[in-house]
Amino acid sequence: MADVIKRDIEKIERALNIRVDDVEIEVALNA
Repeated sequence: MADVIKRDIEKIERALNIRVDDVEIEVALNA
C-alpha cells in the first residue's frame, strides 16, 4: 500500500515539475 502512495506522490511531483518548467519557459519568452 505504501508503494502505491509513493508512486502516486512521484507522479504528482513529476506533473508539478513539468508545470513549473512550462511557466519558467513562458516567463523567459515574455522577458
